[in-house]
Amino acid sequence: QLLAIGVAGIEITPLELAAGYLQLARVDAASASPAQKVVLAGLHEATDYGLARNAKSDGLSVAGKTGTASDPTDPHTHAWFAGFAPAEKPQIVVVVFVGRGRGSVEAANLAHRIFQAYQEQRK
Repeated sequence: QLLAIGVAGIEITPLELAAGYLQLARVDAASASPAQKVVLAGLHEATDYGLARNAKSDGLSVAGKTGTASDPTDPHTHAWFAGFAPAEKPQIVVVVFVGRGRGSVEAANLAHRIFQAYQEQRK
């Protein structure tokens, strides 16, 4: 049951997570499958309305998700954010991992700074 909701039994490195988000970023919304459209919409809405909203940069649409990772050898949880921008036509994928942090706070705030710097470089 915990595996089904992503709480236990999931093992992935930040690099593997970035590779997965890169694949999502490459999906063309016009030709996306119904399942892909749901995932992409959920990632966009998580930054608009959900706990990932701290990652969003003004004037740049971001699609992403925060989360909490655990380590069986450590009683503390760890924070992460994974996402891409611009959400409609991605050019950057960002993965942030913060040991002993909270995803919606530390990881998302660090991602916000990265997206903001990216946006300033684009101008």
